[in-house]
Amino acid sequence: MTSTLRRRERPGWPGERRREQAVEISRAGAIVRGAGSAAEALRLLDGDTFDVMVSDIAMPGQDGYELMAQLRRRPADRNGAIPAIALTAYTDDASVTNLLAVGYQAHLAKPVSLDALVRLLARLSRAQA
Repeated sequence: MTSTLRRRERPGWPGERRREQAVEISRAGAIVRGAGSAAEALRLLDGDTFDVMVSDIAMPGQDGYELMAQLRRRPADRNGAIPAIALTAYTDDASVTNLLAVGYQAHLAKPVSLDALVRLLARLSRAQA
């Protein structure tokens, strides 16, 4: 559901698809950590510093918009300025504008191309270095 990346790290997608993508992203040089909910992602982000976060927008309970709003209220040393990628089926202009306004730097349309995700993770991670 929500993912973070630390130059080799990322929290992620549900079930088998999340595990498969985590393996592939790891092969690209990332350390992957996964969270099954926004609350779990926030706990992970409390305990460590990450380079990039990947978040599904449509999550049960707290959605990706709410997660990002909470995250952006944090200080930078608590991941409040972490670059973030939104995964969403909603790619119309208004939805993309809302994603960027709430604090995401980029978005990918579902179904997500693993190659596109790896390239975007690398770009955002390098921008933080």
